[in-house]
Amino acid sequence: MLNRILLAVFFLVFPRIAEAITADEVVERVQQHDADARAAQAYAAFVDSQRVSAALYPNPSLAWNRQTFDAEREDQITLNVPLDLSGRRNARERIAHAKGLAAESTAADATRGATVRALRLFYRAVAASERERVQTSAVARLDEAARVVSRRREEGHTAGYDEARVQIEREIAASALRETRARRQQLVRELAILLGLEGVKIDGDLGLDETSPANAEERRSVALLRSAKDRADAAGATWTWIPLLTLFGGPRFGVLDQPGGGYVAGVSVGLPVFSRGQGLDAQAEAAARAMHARAEAAARRARLEEERAALAFATARDESVRFTKATVARVERLERATETGYREGQRTVVELIDARRVRTEVALRALDLALAAKTAHVELRAARGEFE
Repeated sequence: MLNRILLAVFFLVFPRIAEAITADEVVERVQQHDADARAAQAYAAFVDSQRVSAALYPNPSLAWNRQTFDAEREDQITLNVPLDLSGRRNARERIAHAKGLAAESTAADATRGATVRALRLFYRAVAASERERVQTSAVARLDEAARVVSRRREEGHTAGYDEARVQIEREIAASALRETRARRQQLVRELAILLGLEGVKIDGDLGLDETSPANAEERRSVALLRSAKDRADAAGATWTWIPLLTLFGGPRFGVLDQPGGGYVAGVSVGLPVFSRGQGLDAQAEAAARAMHARAEAAARRARLEEERAALAFATARDESVRFTKATVARVERLERATETGYREGQRTVVELIDARRVRTEVALRALDLALAAKTAHVELRAARGEFE
C-alpha cells in the first residue's frame, strides 16, 4: 500500500514527460495503434486463414465391423483412404486465396487512409504551433506600440484615443492567441490518443522537399487485387469434374467354423450424377469477374487521385512560394515607414495598428499556404502508394 502511495506522489510531483514524435514516427505508429487499420488487417488475416482448411486433403478413416449369424461371428477392420485426384482442393484454395488478397487490399487502403488522417492531424498541430508563435509576436509588437503611444501621450503629442485604440487591438490579438493555444492543445491531445500515447510533443515543420514524391509502378492495393484476379482465374482452370476415389482394405477374422482369417480390399468411385464440380466452377468464375472489376476500378481511381493530388500539390507549392516572395520585403518596409512616421507625428495610430495587423495577416496567410502545400504533399505521397 505504501509503495502505491509513493508511486502516485512521484507521478504527481514529476509528471510523465511527453514523447517527442516526428512525422516518420507517426507513420510507423499508425499501423500499430489506429483502430480502423488494425481492424482491417485483422479481418484480412481472418479471411486468409480459410486457405488452410481449403487446401487440406480429406482424412482417412478406420472402421470396425462385426457380423454374427447363429453361432458364427466375423470381425472386420477396414482402412479407408480417399484419393482426390481432381482439382477441387486447388480450386477451393485459390478462391480462398483470392478472397484473402482482396481483404489485404482493403486493409492496405484502410492503412493508407489512417496514415493520411494522422499526418493531417500532425501537420495541423505543427501549423497551430507556428500560428501561436506568430500571434505571440503580434501581441508583443502591440505591447511595444502601446509603449510608444504612452510615451507620446506623456509628451503631449497624442490624446487618450490612441492609447485606447492600441489597447483594444491588443486585447483582440490576445484573444485570438488564447484560442489558437487551446486549439493546439486539442490537436496534440487528439494525436496522442490516435497513436496510443499518453502525451506527445510535436517535432516537425511545414517545409517541403524540392522534389516531388517518387511514383511507384503500381499501388500495393491495386497489385493485390490483380493477384486476386489471377488466383481466381487459376481456380477456374482446374478439373473439378474428376470423381473422388476411395481405397479400402483390412483383415477379416473371427470365423468360428474355419481356422485363420482373411482380408477385404477394394476401391469405390463416386458417380458424378448430380455434382460434377459446377458449384466450384461457378464460384471461381464469379470471383474472377469480381476481382477483375475491383482491380480495374481501383486502378482507375488511383490514377485519378494521383493526377488530382499532383495538380493540387503543384498549385499550393507555387502559390506559397510566390506569396512569400511578393510580401516579405514589402511588409518590412511598410512597418518601418509607419513606425518612424508615427514617432515623428506624420502617421496616425490607425496607420500604426494597420501596419502591425498587416504583418500578422501576411504571416498567417503564408502559414495557411504552407499547411495547404504540406497537406497536398501528403495526399500526393498517399496517391502514389507510399503508405500502403
